[in-house]
Amino acid sequence: MDFVGYSGGIYVNINGKRFDDESGRVRFYGLVTEEGMKQPGKVWFGIVDDKIKNTTLRPFMLKKAKPVQADTIEELAEKIGVNAVGLKETLDKYNSDIETLGYDSVFDRRSQEGCEGVPVKIDTPPFYAYRCTGATSSFKGGLKTNTKAQVLTHYDEIIPSLYAAGELTGGLWGHEGTYLPCTMVTAALTFGRIAGQNAAAEPSW
Repeated sequence: MDFVGYSGGIYVNINGKRFDDESGRVRFYGLVTEEGMKQPGKVWFGIVDDKIKNTTLRPFMLKKAKPVQADTIEELAEKIGVNAVGLKETLDKYNSDIETLGYDSVFDRRSQEGCEGVPVKIDTPPFYAYRCTGATSSFKGGLKTNTKAQVLTHYDEIIPSLYAAGELTGGLWGHEGTYLPCTMVTAALTFGRIAGQNAAAEPSW
């Protein structure tokens, strides 16, 4: 649910407290995999208001999920099982910072996503909460294959009649893990076709 933060929302744990810069400016994807899973119960909530849900950087993504909705922050906290006092204090501080400073003073958030957009107050009802927990979005390692998309053993021996393509065969990001969007889509299409052609040429069982 990274898109909640990238759209201008904030993340809170069950105590109603934020725990990181939601813009991803410091750690792209790191929030979910690291800080989020450190929260009580390994669960957290993305909080947005009606303004953010409909007008900010990624409104189309916010509309795909099914959030909990409420007319007040206190009602929202009760519906999702979050400490109402903590959530109110967190939002009051965040909104005050945005209004007076133009940025978040707690985690130094200065954008909506990465270097794009500016933080906005979360103050226009109704309010929405998106429940989040740990998940895997992609894998950058896995089965070893050759140029025919045949799966190999640890000894580089071909496993008969076994082909693979896509992210389970590893990534194209290199050792540094530089994020290059859509690289695996191209790889999956290319090696998927290679795998399919070679598999189809196999003798029938």
